[in-house]
Amino acid sequence: MRKIFSVILCTVFCVSLCSCSDKREENKNEVYENFREYIAENTLEENYYIQISKTASESHILTEASKLNDDCAFMHYDVNGNLKFYRDGKYTALSISNLYIPEEKDAKWEDFEYESMAASYREIIAQLCSNTDDSSKNTVKDINVSDSDNKEFPDKYSVQYDLETVDTRSLFQNGGNFGSLSIKFLSDENGKNYKDISLNCQYDYNDEIYVISVKYGTPDSPDEKGENGQRPEDIEEIFQDYVDKLTSAYTSSDFNYEDYLDQYVNQ
Repeated sequence: MRKIFSVILCTVFCVSLCSCSDKREENKNEVYENFREYIAENTLEENYYIQISKTASESHILTEASKLNDDCAFMHYDVNGNLKFYRDGKYTALSISNLYIPEEKDAKWEDFEYESMAASYREIIAQLCSNTDDSSKNTVKDINVSDSDNKEFPDKYSVQYDLETVDTRSLFQNGGNFGSLSIKFLSDENGKNYKDISLNCQYDYNDEIYVISVKYGTPDSPDEKGENGQRPEDIEEIFQDYVDKLTSAYTSSDFNYEDYLDQYVNQ
């Protein structure tokens, strides 16, 4: 009897999940229209997290930039062990060419590109979602809905745009060859409130491949394992960890730069 009852409960649960999934699929276009209205009526948050991955022949550079109110930080590092970091009005650069002795100077957040980049991508999101555009422009290719880890905003949306209809050269002031362009956001169950809105794109330009994500709102704190934090303090912690590993390896008596570089590239 208990087995029969368990099977019935399991069946009801599965049917319920399928029903919720089907409902989300049916309503995803309506949610996107609600989202477009939201973008038209609201300004995206001033806080943001930017991630830029640039890959060229035999090199890879990753940049993370974070703004949380008046606290701002960025870290830029590549496979050759070069590091750049900014926080609290101080810019630091380290490389093997200067024996990993920090080169420091005073700086301001406005000295770097991230504030203007965040403002530019806010405008791009607004243009992509504009209801005043000609119907032949900024066509949505697909809308995917999945589960998020946020109980208040349980639905994760990814809106993929048709690159044959989007004028990326005009939007991005960029002559790159775009491979993908999407807006992602979390939504509540009613599809009328949103958070973690981001613009995501991938393109190649001058034999370099760029993958860029700009997310608006409070940068994520570390997960349960203490990893993947996106706040300025988290970026500084990651930077310091890289510095410790690099200086430890370089000052070691049996240090071999070529061996270290191979290990660093393949990690």
